[in-house]
Amino acid sequence: MFIPFSRVVVLAVLYLSVLTNAVPVVDDGVELVASGLVEAEHDAQLVDLEARVRTPRPRPRPRPKPAKTIVRKPAPVKTIIRRPVPAKTPIRRPVPTRTPVKRPTPAKPTTPVKRPTAVPKPPVKPTKPVTPAKPPVKPTKTTSKTPTATPSKAPQCPINNKPTKGTKGPRALYEWAVGLFKRDSAEFIGWHGTNSNTAELWRSQGYLADPKTSGWPWSSGGRSGADHELGEGVYITDAIQTARGFANNNAAVNVGTAPMLCGIYARSSATWKSSLNKVWLPNNIIRDSSDPVKHLAYEKQRNEWIGRVIPHSTGRDVARFGPLDKNRGGGPNQVVIPSALTRYFYAVCVDARTGDVPIGANTHINFGTARHPWNVRDTPCR
Repeated sequence: MFIPFSRVVVLAVLYLSVLTNAVPVVDDGVELVASGLVEAEHDAQLVDLEARVRTPRPRPRPRPKPAKTIVRKPAPVKTIIRRPVPAKTPIRRPVPTRTPVKRPTPAKPTTPVKRPTAVPKPPVKPTKPVTPAKPPVKPTKTTSKTPTATPSKAPQCPINNKPTKGTKGPRALYEWAVGLFKRDSAEFIGWHGTNSNTAELWRSQGYLADPKTSGWPWSSGGRSGADHELGEGVYITDAIQTARGFANNNAAVNVGTAPMLCGIYARSSATWKSSLNKVWLPNNIIRDSSDPVKHLAYEKQRNEWIGRVIPHSTGRDVARFGPLDKNRGGGPNQVVIPSALTRYFYAVCVDARTGDVPIGANTHINFGTARHPWNVRDTPCR
């Protein structure tokens, strides 16, 4: 059992105090000697005890603490984190919304067309058209057979043996008076489908020039228009889809060209209505043939009929109307402009594949309802 050192010291001190304070009893000399021996022995023990008390026990050396090895951690490199600078969103002022104005589909012609006149406007129709008065006609007997014609309100022409200067009827006088107070403008006539070469020729020439007589290198390829069942010239229709079909066919025949939809305009509305001669052909003379002999015979027959409707006319300077399909009856219709009148007209063409139409074009035009306003004749005078 291990006794703490401090308790050993206390017990030793107590022991010494008891020994020093004790009174010895002397009985005889032997006892003295014995006591002296005892004291001497006791003193030796005390000295030994004192020596023990004075000499401390060696304390165990504390184990040296292991030297702390200072591990120097590498100083962390402070990565400079650059915070993204928030981009300042530019504050745009609200753009005031503009109410879209519905305009007619803008024409995008591949090539600009020189227009000699302003944008065509719809013709002004009088509120109360005056019925033209029929001039007195001397009763005569006619034995010539005339083809059946569709009745209309076209004025009858006088029958004279010699050509005389025509007089203006009430309607012509009315239109002439109205024309004095308004600016004459172009008028939309109808649609024509062709190829990009012909459209470029018309744009550069400024009128409906004939590709065959233009001298262009491609003028000999293909023919513009439908069959010549109304005669020679530029064919125009009142059906836009029909014109698109002719444009696609024409471009397919003339390889390397694009289909073009052309709006045909008369330069002067007044000239078109009053000055240029126009007739509506009967169905029995609307025909054509690939045989040159028959082709000329049919054209001669048409010119003779036109000469009876418009006296002293050869038919070469007359615009001719008729149905596109005489067997079906009704629209769509067509008109041919002979080469003698093509300078009175110009074309505005757009790509037929885009669906665009020229500015100022009338997509609802109908030649049948325009016969009276345009003064189209159809009744022979003799």
